[in-house]
Amino acid sequence: MTISTLAKEQKDLLTDIVPADLLTDEYIAICAINKEQIMGCLILSMPSARICDIPFIYVVPAARKRKTARKMLEYAASIARAEGVSGISMNYIEEAEDDLLTVFSKAVGFIEVNSSNLYEAGLAEALDSVSNARPMKKLPPAVSTPIAEMTNRMWNELRDEIDALKASADENDVYDIPYPKDYYDGNLSFIARDVAGIPWGLVLCRDLGDCINIEYLCSLKPKAHLAAPVLLRELSQRLSGREETTIRFHAYNPKIDKLVSMSLGESAKVAGRFASVLYHV
Repeated sequence: MTISTLAKEQKDLLTDIVPADLLTDEYIAICAINKEQIMGCLILSMPSARICDIPFIYVVPAARKRKTARKMLEYAASIARAEGVSGISMNYIEEAEDDLLTVFSKAVGFIEVNSSNLYEAGLAEALDSVSNARPMKKLPPAVSTPIAEMTNRMWNELRDEIDALKASADENDVYDIPYPKDYYDGNLSFIARDVAGIPWGLVLCRDLGDCINIEYLCSLKPKAHLAAPVLLRELSQRLSGREETTIRFHAYNPKIDKLVSMSLGESAKVAGRFASVLYHV
């Protein structure tokens, strides 16, 4: 069995196995081949100079338990090292401790870096939550400042300021979902500022069409517990012209449970345990 990278014109060989959006030029397709038959494939993404990502890995049943996945990972690691990357990440929803990805990630040396509950809410339910939300007059005065769309460039300029504000605030005045700083390249983001122009809340989202994934959300003073709901309600309103979709995000601590119920209503439900693991190369 040989491990090799497919050329751009060869990626059509994977159309029955790999989602089409992972066969574009920005992804590297690594395959295990035996007698001209594809026995497994691994898709490698290189989103930053520090960490790359594995959004997809598959081995045909006949090639399992033969270290096929491990060999593809080692090949991916050699590519990452050549590019000066220090680690490979892989995220998945864990249904049980004996799930294939759980077992594989532990066996080959991945280290879990965070885990959470995956929350999902249908757009219709989220909008219903908006209509039944508490009167706006009870929200902090800063809400009178319009919520603005935010670009990736703005986020890159703001993130150090946000970190400084979080560090200076009492931990009870900060509601946030931890983020990987160098990863965000989403296309649906909003920021709210107070009357002095200081950021007091922001939400970074990735629009996946039938699903909106909240990459990062942060609420700061004043009244941090109210900033997050305002931002998520704004997100829901912006999506109101769409057909049914899902808003999802990962909760890392008990405070986020309260944020879910305040922002998206009781219809938001836990859909599974989300694990993020890192393999150092």
